[in-house]
Amino acid sequence: MHTAPHAAIGLLEAAARLQPDRARIHGNLAWALSNAGRHAEAKAAAERARSLDPDDPYTASIRVTVLGAARDDSVIEAARETMQLPGASREDRRDAHAAMCWALMRTAPASAVRETERLVAEWPDHAYALAAHGCALAGACRWDEGLTWLDKAIAVNPTDLQLAIRRAKIEEARDFAHAMMRQLRANAERHPTDANGWRELGLCLAKFARLSEALEAFDRANALDPADGDARPDPLVMAALTVEATARSAILVGEIAPIG
Repeated sequence: MHTAPHAAIGLLEAAARLQPDRARIHGNLAWALSNAGRHAEAKAAAERARSLDPDDPYTASIRVTVLGAARDDSVIEAARETMQLPGASREDRRDAHAAMCWALMRTAPASAVRETERLVAEWPDHAYALAAHGCALAGACRWDEGLTWLDKAIAVNPTDLQLAIRRAKIEEARDFAHAMMRQLRANAERHPTDANGWRELGLCLAKFARLSEALEAFDRANALDPADGDARPDPLVMAALTVEATARSAILVGEIAPIG
């Protein structure tokens, strides 16, 4: 759509009033509204298009894009629906799968890594699929692996500035996390009888998904202060820390947002 967004919105709104039952007009309106940052209106237009023709891959793909741009986690189910439409092209399914992966990075990091593995298995030469896998790994605090996949994406599309920027942010997140872990470990080793120092190290390691090392640090704290029942968190707390690790990594990487 080459018309300026606001002009396009006006034209499409007029078209929707004249032909209110044309799903693709509402889909195109949703696209234009989303590009203008009017996400609530875009979602409403996309849902209107879906209600008029739920089996149209074109408007289904627009709905996925709109929900993804709005950071609406319902994009996961919308993407699955689009991938299953009989008329969806291979590219439609790829783009829907990628949108689902980006949303999973915010909500279910382990699932995001698994899904992006599937994505790159099917699209091994697609720069944005490779980048999605790299970002999923980084979101799970597997920064070095993530950087390797970003390098593969950049090799496919070396002129794309988005890829270079995301790589730099992942590298920055890794360096920051490593510096925190080094600093707290040095502090704990400098004061080896201070249970709080080992506990703080354990919390930091857990937050950056170094769970076996975290448990060792918690055990050191517990040995020094066995009366403190909170020295080693229970499995549910550790699971929560792992989820926080992904959120923390995502914040450091910049913002988990689709590339492409």
